[in-house]
Amino acid sequence: MGLRKYLLEGEVNYKEIEKGIILPAKKKESNAYQGTFKGGVVDKKFKFISGHKRNVEEMNMSIEEGYKVRKKEIKYCDETVVYGGILLMSSFGHLVLESLSRLWYYVDNPNCNYKVAFLKIRNLPDYSYGFLEILGIPKERVIIIEEPTQFKNVIVPDETIHAWLGYKNRYIDIYDAIRKNVKLVLVGDE
Repeated sequence: MGLRKYLLEGEVNYKEIEKGIILPAKKKESNAYQGTFKGGVVDKKFKFISGHKRNVEEMNMSIEEGYKVRKKEIKYCDETVVYGGILLMSSFGHLVLESLSRLWYYVDNPNCNYKVAFLKIRNLPDYSYGFLEILGIPKERVIIIEEPTQFKNVIVPDETIHAWLGYKNRYIDIYDAIRKNVKLVLVGDE
C-alpha cells in the first residue's frame, strides 16, 4: 500500500459570468447526505456555474446545483464581484482549510477592489473577518448573500482545495500572502 497523493492535477483559472446570479445556500429537500445544499453561482438563465465541492459523505456541505427563483425575488447590484464560496466560519479549522480557497484571485490581483461575495450556512462568529482583512479584504468589501442577487459580472475563481479529496498547486499561495501580511502588520508598526 503506497501513500496517497493529494495534489490535484491542473491549473486554477477563473470565469467571468455576465449578469451572474448568486443564490443563497438552501438545504436540499431530499438529499442523500446530511448537509447537502443547493445555491451558488448560476448564469442569467439559471445554468449552474459553481458552488462548493467536498468529498465526504457525512456533513457534506457541498453545493452542486443551483435553483430557480422568480425575477421579482432577485435583487440587482450593478457591480462586479468575486465569488468566494461558502464561509464555514462556525468551525475555525474549516475556515482556515476551505473558506479561503478561491481567494488566490486576490493574491494574483493585489490591487483588486472588487467586493467578495460569500454564502453562509450558519451564523458567523466575531473572528470571521480577520483572515480576510489580513489578506487585504476589509469587512466593508465582504458581501454575505442572504437573498438571490444578480450582479453586473461575477468572477468565479476555481477552488484550490476539496476537503478529503485534495488540493491544487495554488492553495498555499493564499496562506503565504497571509503570512507575509501578518509580518508587515507586526513589523510595520515599529
